[in-house]
Amino acid sequence: MVTGFPHCGTTILRAKIGECRNVYEDVREDRFPQPETKIGAWKGRYPFVVWKDPVLPLPLLMNGWEHLEHMPSYRDNIMIVIIRNPYYALSSLVDGWFMNPYKTENEMLSSYEKTAAIWLKFKENPHRFPNVFPIKYEEMFENNYEVLKTTFRKIGLEFSDDIFENKTKDYELMTYKGRAVVREEQINKPFVNNNGMKPVRLSYFIMNNLNRNLLIQNKLGYKNPLK
Repeated sequence: MVTGFPHCGTTILRAKIGECRNVYEDVREDRFPQPETKIGAWKGRYPFVVWKDPVLPLPLLMNGWEHLEHMPSYRDNIMIVIIRNPYYALSSLVDGWFMNPYKTENEMLSSYEKTAAIWLKFKENPHRFPNVFPIKYEEMFENNYEVLKTTFRKIGLEFSDDIFENKTKDYELMTYKGRAVVREEQINKPFVNNNGMKPVRLSYFIMNNLNRNLLIQNKLGYKNPLK
C-alpha cells in the first residue's frame, strides 16, 4: 500500500511500482484492493498487488503510529508512507481544490502535522514495523533513484533500472468519480521532482504556521523555499 499525505507523490509512486514485473496494479484509490483486482493478480500469478490511498489510514491519524500494532489488515501488508515539503504539497492542494479532501486551512495543517509526526516515528523506529517504509518525496529522485531501488529490493519487487528513466506503461483517462480516479496527466509525465515547477501560493496563515512549526523545520528539515 502506498499512502501518506495528499499531493505528496502517492499516485506517481504507485504507478512506478506498477511497472515492476511481479506487481499487479490497482489503479483506483481504495482503502484495500477490490475483489476483481485480487482475482486479476491471482490469474496473472502476480505475488504483489499495489494500491494507494492518498490519506494515511484514519486510525493512525487519530491514535498515532503505534496504533498500527492493532491494525492487522494493515500491519501484515507492506506500507510505503510518503511525506513532502509542505510548502509544495499544500500549495498543490490549494491549486487542485477539486481533489482537496480538507474543508479548511486548519484541517490541512493539522492533518499534515499528524502525518509528518507519524512518518517520523516510523523513520526513527524501523525495528518496530519492518514492513513500513517511510520515504520523503524528494528522496525518490536523488542519487539515480537509489532510495527507491533499495526499497524495491528489500520488498522483493522485480524491476529494471530503465523504468525510472523511461515510462513503460501508459494510462488512459478515467472519469473523475469520487476518489477512484487515474490521474493520467500526472502519471503519464516523466518521473521527476516537481517541487519548484509551480510557484508557492499559500495564505499568510498557512505560511506563518509552517514557518513556526518546529517538527517541520527542525525534525524534517523542510524550509520555506521563498526565503
